[in-house]
Amino acid sequence: MARIITMVAIGLMLAGVTARASADQASPVVPPPAATDDQARVVGSSRSVAGFKTDRGGARRRDGGLLVDFVPAESGEPAGTGHKSTLDAGQKHTVLCCDFWIFDAWVELFDDVDRDGYHTYFRVGFDVDTGHADADVYVKLFLRGANGVWNLFYESGVFPIFGTAGGDDYEVETELVAGYPRDDYDILIEVYDAYYDELVVEYGPAETSALSYVPLEDLASDGLVTPPVAISSGGGGGALSIELLILLLAFTAMSMRRPRAAG
Repeated sequence: MARIITMVAIGLMLAGVTARASADQASPVVPPPAATDDQARVVGSSRSVAGFKTDRGGARRRDGGLLVDFVPAESGEPAGTGHKSTLDAGQKHTVLCCDFWIFDAWVELFDDVDRDGYHTYFRVGFDVDTGHADADVYVKLFLRGANGVWNLFYESGVFPIFGTAGGDDYEVETELVAGYPRDDYDILIEVYDAYYDELVVEYGPAETSALSYVPLEDLASDGLVTPPVAISSGGGGGALSIELLILLLAFTAMSMRRPRAAG
């Protein structure tokens, strides 16, 4: 029995040596080429779900199964002029049209696995008002990090707003998947009149501190990521397969159990 155990141990050691040799012969990982200026403007990926605040009811957040991937094409610069410093209180932060304005906006943060203060999931809520009885609008949302570039991370479908009613608060919940390193981000909201397809309101960090220096990061940056185990199936190393090892050990055990010849 002791000889059998010894042979099993030797077999396992041989398998480990050949496996390490195969891993050492694997092709090195070649880093991707550096991005060009145009490629650097392409944002990462995110997943979002949106709707009126009243639709969420008492739920803390919306069903994660409703999140939809959003990867904008190439660049997503804001369409407005960005000049918002001359607005007076009567304009209520209106940028391009006196018939629409954002009354208020807020941000709520979720999910910080590594507890470093930077979150991967967040909610942007806002109340769009209009001087009309009602109107149809859609919104675009942008993030700006330390590089100073506004990146589009969400564009909604068309939804209605009703005068200055308080029951049409709209919310966008977003999970940052990749391409958003740990940073303090600014958020910008653009509101478009769906009938004329024209920008009517910009609202961002110049209007409220709630949309500035928001601590965010993507899922890849949140905590440790365990690398996948690579199993080599190529030639060269010739590592022992599990089946061959079992067969070898079984043959060794059977040979050691042969009855001795009579003396």
